[in-house]
Amino acid sequence: FTSTRDLMGASNSNLADLSKNEALNRLVSKEVLSPSDPFWNSLLSYNFKLPVSKTDWKTFEQSIEELQKRFLISNLKTGNFVSLLRVILLRHSELKNSVLTENSLFIWQTYNALFIVRTVLK
Repeated sequence: FTSTRDLMGASNSNLADLSKNEALNRLVSKEVLSPSDPFWNSLLSYNFKLPVSKTDWKTFEQSIEELQKRFLISNLKTGNFVSLLRVILLRHSELKNSVLTENSLFIWQTYNALFIVRTVLK
């Protein structure tokens, strides 16, 4: 995951920066994040170039391995994965309107949310 401004919410970073990413570290922390927390807007507003080759994916997976472990452990108490799924569901109507009005913000954020879900489930 990278970002669009401050590394996961606002500016581009590289794979080496992921373990230091403030938003990702907050996601995998012991902090309970409700679906209405403004944190989700920041987290989901990142700009990430998806890995395209097998080597890129391997590098990506290695760079997030520790974050994934921390998330799996903390999520047992925080339920932040469920909060992420609720964020996606809450934005469903906004997404439909975004498509109709060609507003790409919610489309982009939904894409990023689904990428995080995919990464967690893998």
